[in-house]
Amino acid sequence: MNEWEKKRQHIQSLKAPEQLEQRLQQALKGKKKRKRWPVGIAVAAISLLFLVVFHYQALAYYGKQFFGYDALMSESLSKLNKEQKGQAIEQEITLSDGTTVFVDGVISDRNRFHVYYRLENANQINEDIRLEKITGFLTNEYMDSGTFQMNENQTEGFGIQTFSAVSPFAKNLTIHIEGLEEKEEMTIPYQASAAVPTILKKNINQTVAYDFGELKFTEMIATQASTVLKGKLTKEDERNFPLHLEGIQLLVDGQVLEPIQIGHKSGIFGSSFELMYEAIPTGTEQLEVRVDTFNGYTETDAEVGLAGTWTIGDSWLEVVSIRQDEKTYVTIDSEANVYFDDVVLITGKGDIPLETTEMYDSENRTLVFDTAASADKLRIGGVYYIKPYEKTLQINF
Repeated sequence: MNEWEKKRQHIQSLKAPEQLEQRLQQALKGKKKRKRWPVGIAVAAISLLFLVVFHYQALAYYGKQFFGYDALMSESLSKLNKEQKGQAIEQEITLSDGTTVFVDGVISDRNRFHVYYRLENANQINEDIRLEKITGFLTNEYMDSGTFQMNENQTEGFGIQTFSAVSPFAKNLTIHIEGLEEKEEMTIPYQASAAVPTILKKNINQTVAYDFGELKFTEMIATQASTVLKGKLTKEDERNFPLHLEGIQLLVDGQVLEPIQIGHKSGIFGSSFELMYEAIPTGTEQLEVRVDTFNGYTETDAEVGLAGTWTIGDSWLEVVSIRQDEKTYVTIDSEANVYFDDVVLITGKGDIPLETTEMYDSENRTLVFDTAASADKLRIGGVYYIKPYEKTLQINF
């Protein structure tokens, strides 16, 4: 039996004291002359009643704590949950395979929309079931990230699905549930007034130069649930080397906050990124953004043999093995997050460009060349690596 069922049964088992029933009966038997209230007092009483009902409804949304999600929440979300800052939903739907989806509630802010949900199936939960999308008035957001945890029997699980912020003008939101052949929808009420308030919205417009251009930090939005730093790249390397955004830190009164979520997208107007951190503590006096490390590139034009360990720029490469059939396969080892650029295999029949790379992890990979000719060396034009920049920006607020 889950936490909600226990509470519901406890409430239903409560009974009024016998003395209260006797007093009510005696009061009903008594005869009292009805007193006529002036119109002004009656209107005031109705207004007071409306005010009480209005605040009661507000409390129904604000005063909610979600149980069973402790291991899934960030530090900031856990704090808000203990303070009962969630909006209760308490709706359910049963899917075609017998799985019941319970949406216990949501916590929203200007940065994200978090859905707290449970799955129950006496046989076994299908791990493909997910909350795919949120739609509503001026809202069409696909899942951004999520965490999920099941019991040992895989019959009950708790999850938090995170989406980009929804429109504050939406009154109802539809959750699109996917993973089975038949897609399902659940429409839930949404009250924007229950959202976690924004404590800081600041335009930054500061840049840090790196080897391929500039990182431009555009905006910071901080709430009691999260802090989001937004930016864009004024120029990118055409070879699409993976961005190392993990090295961008937020310093709060000198204390480092590491990003807990990283997003990057490219479009016709360039590339943008978002870094999410924990909430900024109350009473913060100084905010800084530090680019500790980011993408770097060194031209090398180095030639290395097909055995042994070689120094290339500030990095190194070890040739682990080489084999041939219709193609040539050179397996190498290197530092983590180091990628080699403009690689060719030098053979007696000329230089053969790299066809593809088979990645095993961030350090071990096999270089594949479309030739069976006898090979002598590798030529490496350049090295992508994680470069220290140690640049700090002051955020005035």
